[in-house]
Amino acid sequence: MALYQEFEYRMMKILKKLGKDTVTWDSTFNTGMTMPAGSVVHDYQGGNESVAVIAKAGVKVIVSSLGADYVAGQAAWTQLFQQDIMPSGLTPKEQTNVLGGAAAMWGETMDDSDIDTIVWPDTAALAERLWSPGTDVNPRALDTRAALLRLIPHRCRLYQRGIRAKPMDDRDGFGRRRFQAQCEVLLPAVTAGSLPPLSYVAEEL
Repeated sequence: MALYQEFEYRMMKILKKLGKDTVTWDSTFNTGMTMPAGSVVHDYQGGNESVAVIAKAGVKVIVSSLGADYVAGQAAWTQLFQQDIMPSGLTPKEQTNVLGGAAAMWGETMDDSDIDTIVWPDTAALAERLWSPGTDVNPRALDTRAALLRLIPHRCRLYQRGIRAKPMDDRDGFGRRRFQAQCEVLLPAVTAGSLPPLSYVAEEL
């Protein structure tokens, strides 16, 4: 542990000399190290409790530790959409330490053959929540049915651009039909007819 801390402290000193702020994982913070002024902890484990500890310590934090933020786990997009990255019980000053959130995707069972379908359109759902006001401003902020009507067309735009985003589950509206069915309904006929087949791999996005 001492060796690891020594390495991290040396890196922090190097960054300071370069005029850069430190951004480090929560595993570094959890060793009990003193974070230099201006540093940011990227929290990827421990959930809201971990975020609260970091924020209460006066350290800035980016949240990737809520259950569905790790999109490789392929939780339902509705779980991503309904998460609240702000822990309860923080003072207004402590809340300012929570900079925002980020989806995370890494793992041993994925490569360029499936990354698009794992990441999209789930991360679009998270992006909407992170960039939108909460229920205190918009009572329908967590309305997944309303969000679905926005996300399906967006998924079609991604697909149109060669990004192999998986279909949204709207079996009441579209049923379990083929991959392009939603887009054929929602996109203009000329565009829908030009959608690439499933074997298509975009050379440039």
